[in-house]
Amino acid sequence: MNDRSAGGSAQAEYERRAAHHAADVRRRRPRILAFGAVVAIVGLLVLMVNPLWGGVVLLFDVVVVASALFATPNSITAWQTGAEGELRTGRLLEPLTAEGFRILHDRKIPGSRANIDHIVIGPPGIFVVETKSLGGSLQIRGNDVFVAGRRKTKMIDEAKRETLAVQTALADQLVAHGWTVSPIICVHRADLPMFRSEVAGVRIVSGRDLVTHLRKADRALSQVEVERLATLAAARLRPAFVAPRTPDD
Repeated sequence: MNDRSAGGSAQAEYERRAAHHAADVRRRRPRILAFGAVVAIVGLLVLMVNPLWGGVVLLFDVVVVASALFATPNSITAWQTGAEGELRTGRLLEPLTAEGFRILHDRKIPGSRANIDHIVIGPPGIFVVETKSLGGSLQIRGNDVFVAGRRKTKMIDEAKRETLAVQTALADQLVAHGWTVSPIICVHRADLPMFRSEVAGVRIVSGRDLVTHLRKADRALSQVEVERLATLAAARLRPAFVAPRTPDD
């Protein structure tokens, strides 16, 4: 069992927001162009009196109008970056299926709009993997995480919330056998600290170290148990995004 839907809901959210933004730009285009024309006229008038300031006004006009018509806000592109990160993690995890691991991607947290990026169940145990794609240096200060100087501790809470969802879904099995679910944050692009890699019980690893970390854990489950847990997780934690069916399906 290894579904290939990594990043599906994040990509769908990006496409939804991008389409809404494009429609909004089309609606506002006449006003944007009118504003640009007025500022251009002002710039030309200033240009005749003061070439330097006239050039500044015209440059400002071009930048503002071009940005309003063609730029996509970071709040939208961040969803695509997230989807690409989840897809990258999914590809890294793929080879583990040949070693008896079972992997579920992009699962909905019951009663919430949030999702679980990846659930990895294999001989070494049960893991929840939250993917982050962040540029800059990652630093750990106490129980806080900073990336490029910005506080990103929220990712720790996200990983814990996803872990709790899996623990709840598999509670009967976990209690009966004394198993636990381990939270991991897989970070792409950011530079991680050399020594400390855990915050409040959540392990933070780079993409290149993720599979190594999963493989080296102590063996805790038989293959029969792996299959049973994966089947239960798939049934109890539904996909966060289901691709529309095509006529050829």
